[in-house]
Amino acid sequence: MNLQPYTHICLGLAATCFFADQPAAQTAVMIGSLVPDMPVYAKLAHSVARHGKSFQQAFQRESETYLRWYYIFHSAIIWLVALFYFPLWLGVNLHLLLDLISHKNGQPLYPLFPLKIKVRGLFDYRDRKFPFWDIAVSTICLLIFFLK
Repeated sequence: MNLQPYTHICLGLAATCFFADQPAAQTAVMIGSLVPDMPVYAKLAHSVARHGKSFQQAFQRESETYLRWYYIFHSAIIWLVALFYFPLWLGVNLHLLLDLISHKNGQPLYPLFPLKIKVRGLFDYRDRKFPFWDIAVSTICLLIFFLK
């Protein structure tokens, strides 16, 4: 499992273009683009702070509790929670869309969790066949952000 949040950050930055002169909305879309990975960040912070583990060591074995939170944060549950504010909802959904496309291997996604309907992406961003996926998506998003 690799953690590459910069792609989601760049996607959030590009989405801020829809909310010119609205700093609260821009902040919400940025936060929304990172929210689905909160369980990943929390597990990593806990593993490093408490046990001094590296990223690779932290994710060698995932607990049932971690997986449950991961599935919840990558499902329609978080999408429904974010519905109360459109910019937050947009950020969350852009993240989920990117993950649904690019997460073929590794942890499956259950968009209708707790239903056990498993979805795998079209390809995996960690696959050697797609070495520049993250860089390409991030570059396009940054171009949109800076050229708006």
